[in-house]
Formats: sequence, structure tokens, C-alpha cells
Amino acid sequence: MEDKNMEELMKEFDENTIKLEEGMIVEGTVYSIGNDDVIVSLGHMYDGVVDRLEIEEEKLNIDEKINFEIVKIDDENGQIVLSRKGALEIETVEKLDKSFENKEAIEVMVKEVIKGGLRIDFKGIRGFMPFSQIDIKYVENADEYIDKKLDCLINDWNLHDKNLVVSRRALLEIDKDKKEKEFFETLEIDQIIDGNVYKIFKSGALIDLGAAMGYLYINDASWIRIKNMEEIINVGDKIKVQIKSFNKEERKISLSLRDITVNPWDTILDDYEVGDVVYGKIFKDISSGLLVQLETGVIGYIHKSELGNKKYQLDDEITVEIERIDVENEKISLLFFDEDSVVESYENEEKEKTTIGDIFGDIFDKI
Repeated sequence: MEDKNMEELMKEFDENTIKLEEGMIVEGTVYSIGNDDVIVSLGHMYDGVVDRLEIEEEKLNIDEKINFEIVKIDDENGQIVLSRKGALEIETVEKLDKSFENKEAIEVMVKEVIKGGLRIDFKGIRGFMPFSQIDIKYVENADEYIDKKLDCLINDWNLHDKNLVVSRRALLEIDKDKKEKEFFETLEIDQIIDGNVYKIFKSGALIDLGAAMGYLYINDASWIRIKNMEEIINVGDKIKVQIKSFNKEERKISLSLRDITVNPWDTILDDYEVGDVVYGKIFKDISSGLLVQLETGVIGYIHKSELGNKKYQLDDEITVEIERIDVENEKISLLFFDEDSVVESYENEEKEKTTIGDIFGDIFDKI
């Protein structure tokens, strides 16, 4: 290797030495951390100093590399004054540009509730989050988010107008979609899982299964004929349901509550016998008669000829006698049971059995 003279070495040093200028952003290495100042090595025998208060929120370590702005170069005293604030602003803008372009999440701090949403802060840059973008569900009290850090996606960002609009909801929906896909991969027909009754409709109920929603149709809710879901479940109830069918592409799940309960027709002969007198409720009025729901939930039929001149309305209670049970076709024939006529019959029978002795016995005994 050819030896270099001092002049050549100094020339090479000057060529490789960074020309420092005020306003320049440079990378430095933390050399020492004092109570008031932080000393930063800028390389090539240059050191800079930065006020500790500027970076007290950042957890710096010795030998950590970080960017600074050159505020002042004092050649006489050989001191370079640095600022973290200027470099941080540039880093923040670059971070926002990159995150907006690549749809990456950023962490913001909620400062206050303002008209239409939340005022947020991202490393000194103010932004806005509309109420509709806070959560997937409706937010009743936005004040609970004040002073909290939230992960969000950037909906809109413009440096020139200082316009930063973020959405936490967008991020939650991505996470929800991912979990929903994974959940559908675990589903099986006839699988029994836990759910919470989320909302009730006329035709059925929406059941929250955790990672997805399922629908329980009213016809699959009970073996008993019901007119509304509130007869068996209420919003907030925790129930077990069975997977009846599902569609991964459309993200739909049909549920059954009926199929994991006992069918009353399976025990019908244990519950009733021909000739039993039982109570029922008028379920439906059809042209030829009435459909009557018995206590176990099974539906029986009574012909209108049995009713005579009596008039009944839906949900009226009626006393009937079981005439026939057809287990195979799940049908029960009923007869009208007139309690008043039975009582009157027994009273007449008692009157016929009464003798003169029963009436005048005490008198004859006295005589």
C-alpha cells in the first residue's frame, strides 16, 4: 500500500467530511445524557448539544441513532446547537405520507371532543376523527376516549392544508373481517356454540357468536308454535345454538335452537292418553275448526261442530278431551269438554239419589 503524505490525508479528510450548515437535518449518535443537555456525536469529530427538555418524552439510550436539526454553528466556541423539534416535524410528515400511501396504522392521542367528532394529535400535528369513525358500534359517550391513545388508519392527509382525518373504525373492520374469516373456517353443520341475543325481529333474532353474527328464524326457535321471539328469549340472553347452515362467501349463518331441545312429540304418549281432559289455548282459527296448543306445545285440532254456539278468540283458554293421538303424523284430535254441563250432570245425579228419608230423617227421628 502506497504511503500518503499529510497533504493528501488532509485533502481526503476534507472530501469525506460533511459540510454542516444551519437548518440541515443530520443523524447523530447519543453520546451522553445529562440533567440539562444531551451530547450527540455527529461524526468526523463533530459534537452537538441539545436541550434535554426537547426530548424528555423520548426514551433515549446511549449509542442510539436519531435525527436532529442544526440550529446554530458556533465556530468560535466549537459548539453545534441541535434541535429535535425540527427533525421530528420532518419525520412526522414522512411517517404520515408513508402510512397514508401504504395504508398503515398510526397511533394518535385523543385531545378533546369537538363538533362532529374528536380532535386528535399525532406527534404535534392536529387531526380529526368523526364520531362515525370511532367504533363499529354506536358510541354513546365520546368523552370516555379523551386522553387515550388509539390505533387508526388515515382517511385523508394533506400537508399543505394541514388536514389529517383518521378512522379507528376502518382498522376495527379489517380486524373483524380477519377474525370472521378464521371463524368460518372452524364452523361445522350441527355444531353447538354459545351466543348472545343481540337483536330481535318479527321473523327471528340476530345472535352474536363472537366473531360473527348468526340468524335464528322463529320457526327454528322452538318446537312450540310461538308468535314472537320474546316468548322464549330476550335481548342480552346467553344461549346455546346449533349451526343449521352457513355460507362462507356471503358470511351468513342460520341457527337452530329447536333442534337441541326435546321434541314434545317424542314423549307425547308419556304426556297424554286418549280420554285425558286437558287445558289448551286457541292458536289459530281455520275454516273447519280450531287449532289448540296444549301445555307441552303440541298442536291439536277440534272441529267447529264440537263448539256449538260458543265463540272463541285467539289465546282464549279452552278445556278439551283428547279423542285420538296420531304419533306418526303428529296429529291430535280433540273434543270440546263442557265443564258446566259436567257439573250440572253430577248435580242432577245427586238430586236423583236423594230420598224422602234424606230430607225428613231428622224429623222422623224426633217423632
